[in-house]
Amino acid sequence: MKVWIVDQNANLTYYAYSLALGLAENGCEVAIVTRADYQWVNESHEHKKISILESFLPISMRLIKRFSFFQRFQFLRMLIKSIEYPFGYISFFINYLKNQPDVIHFQYANIPIVELVVFKILRLKKKCFLYTAHNLVPHRKITANDFFYPLVYQQISHFIVHSHKNKEDFHQFYKIPLESIEVIPHGNYNAYIDNEETTQQEARQELGLSPDRKIVLFFGIIFKFKGLEYLISAMNRVRVDPDPLLLIVGKPIEGFGDYDRKIKALGLDNMIRKCLEYVSNHELSLYFKAADIVALPYTRTTQSGVILTAFSFGKPVIATSVGSFPETVIQGETGYLVPPCDEESLGQAITDILNDGEKLKEMGCAAKRHSDEVYDWVHIGKKTMKLYQKILEDKNRQF
Repeated sequence: MKVWIVDQNANLTYYAYSLALGLAENGCEVAIVTRADYQWVNESHEHKKISILESFLPISMRLIKRFSFFQRFQFLRMLIKSIEYPFGYISFFINYLKNQPDVIHFQYANIPIVELVVFKILRLKKKCFLYTAHNLVPHRKITANDFFYPLVYQQISHFIVHSHKNKEDFHQFYKIPLESIEVIPHGNYNAYIDNEETTQQEARQELGLSPDRKIVLFFGIIFKFKGLEYLISAMNRVRVDPDPLLLIVGKPIEGFGDYDRKIKALGLDNMIRKCLEYVSNHELSLYFKAADIVALPYTRTTQSGVILTAFSFGKPVIATSVGSFPETVIQGETGYLVPPCDEESLGQAITDILNDGEKLKEMGCAAKRHSDEVYDWVHIGKKTMKLYQKILEDKNRQF
């Protein structure tokens, strides 16, 4: 079976490449259709059944790399990408005619009005394609583009979501028939650690962190809905000796001033360390290895790759009972779930786990075992391939 995984702007490089590996291990011939200067193009050459088609944004990526002012001004990067983006589908359709994939698997609609036209063409030509809804509702502020999503989704016959809660929400929000939605979980993040033999103490030494303090990690792009303000307040309630350290690692999208003021007001400067920028894969590995637990105090969400990253590194999580988190976290075994917006419960859960070294170790082992068994990419690739086969069979029966 020839499969295209479409990740137009390389927004989901890890997911797309890991899914491609899982499908290839199940016998599929896979191409990742993406933008120029793709992050993992070299790795693909090591696997004979995976190829990379860099159809999108070749001019934009060259300009961004060549001229430094594009690095400084995000709106300029977005402008030139938006102008060039629709032309990427010319290369897309030329490559389609050359390669004739059996299935096209889209990961998102980058500019929904453009994908609306593309999906209409594919539907009129009776091509087999499907869509994974990673984020049911956009994290950012609603824009004019978002009004096109219902129209885009009307062109698609099959969807993948990552949890049963997401399936119900997607059905309710967009009126998608339940029989059109398949639940296939997101896979683990073992690729980040396969070649990393660094111990926890070595990771802490490289990051300049204390070898003795317990460390709580908050990781990922910082949006207000991720509830960082409640985690900061909760740290003031944690009772561990010596005082634990909260590591905040991620780029703030809506500024960090309010959080800084809260940290100062509570006198927590010595309990918090910040790295407010994107980090490399190696740095990501160091931060997760250095941590004892990972905190996700979200006020709302669909799902989060941070939980599965924590599990891949053998770290238990303290998360809120929102979105698909109750399906992902086994209460008392791979982590603890607390109510959202409840700094008292959050602080108590952190205190309990950090003060019980044996329980902390047991939960870390359980998290790693859960990651390897339930979220294995070969298993996910097999489930996804079965869905492809079903879609192709349905199509053949219709025509």
